[in-house]
Amino acid sequence: MELDALSKKTQCIGGKPFLNMVSKILGAKRLSTLSVITSTPRTTIQSWEVHNKPSFELVLRLNYFFNIPITELLDGSYRQPAMMFKETYQLPKLDFLKGEALVNKLIELADTRTISVLAHVTGYTISNLCNYKRYGTTNHELMCRFIANGFGSVEDFIEPTTMDTVTSENHSRVIMNLSMISNRELAHEAIDTYISAQFREKRPNSKARVVIYDNNKEVKGDMTRLIQSAIDNNHERMKVILERMQ
Repeated sequence: MELDALSKKTQCIGGKPFLNMVSKILGAKRLSTLSVITSTPRTTIQSWEVHNKPSFELVLRLNYFFNIPITELLDGSYRQPAMMFKETYQLPKLDFLKGEALVNKLIELADTRTISVLAHVTGYTISNLCNYKRYGTTNHELMCRFIANGFGSVEDFIEPTTMDTVTSENHSRVIMNLSMISNRELAHEAIDTYISAQFREKRPNSKARVVIYDNNKEVKGDMTRLIQSAIDNNHERMKVILERMQ
């Protein structure tokens, strides 16, 4: 990882190519459908096309919920549908770090120790970074820049939540941040309850697989041991993902 890379603004496709990619991933055939799924005003989506801009916030959400490599979202090379949604479905929003918490996380990930060095590394002025702290604002482009260059993952930039769910008629997954689970028994109970509610009762013949990710990389091994290890060591980047298989 080279700190010099953090001085370059994130390059991302924008406008119509960006909308086409996102629509393909989310299975949205109309702008109105994309607006509902992403919980984004239609006028905002139209402005991305008019001004040839992307939404870095949406890039982060797609990376988080579907584990799509962020570089493929930024350069537009990812074209596979993630799932088919009903028109009433909404992709959950993420609670991103803001203000002082964001600045401190950037300093930690870049190992710059001070805000002045962070400013030098990123090309931002100290005043810019101080304004984030003062007004409690955030910067999705800067988050994408760090992640794309190997400085952390999207999990580093969101407030911890116990469970986020993405479901559709043909696909379902649940993400559990294990750092929020106090013991192994609770983890197993939560997983079993979700499988019962979402898979067994609605689709008795469907199958689900349990996948454990650590920093967006699939981890192989005994689920019980891995969950207990995550709890014991407070692995904030480790997640359990349940995926329904056709």
